[in-house]
Amino acid sequence: MRLVVGGEAFEVRLHGPPRRGIRFEVPRASLMAAVEHRIFDDLLIGNFMRTTLYDGRSLYDPDFTLCVAKYGDNAGVETPEQLRAYLAEYRRRAGLELRFAMWIDDRVRGLRGRVDPSSRWYRAAKRLYYALH
Repeated sequence: MRLVVGGEAFEVRLHGPPRRGIRFEVPRASLMAAVEHRIFDDLLIGNFMRTTLYDGRSLYDPDFTLCVAKYGDNAGVETPEQLRAYLAEYRRRAGLELRFAMWIDDRVRGLRGRVDPSSRWYRAAKRLYYALH
């Protein structure tokens, strides 16, 4: 990951495919306010930061936006252990209906990208998904 703050570039090594990356260009004051107030997601949606993706998905990918906005900004999660604890508590408080919906969503995320969206099977699964929600 490359972070350009006030014109100065910083490289941050992340785990993952070496050809996949992200670059953020942001004014220093905006970055510091986002870090201090845990509102990094506001930089993404507020046009205060230029974002470039390299061989990656959209920023609107559910995994990215959940990690940054919900888990990172709102819940204060910073480590895998904190994420596991947060999700365990979330599930504990959730009723059976919400847990079932979360289970369905996990199955759907697992199938996306593996099934042709124009196939009959995909369309039938999509109708069932919306009927259950």
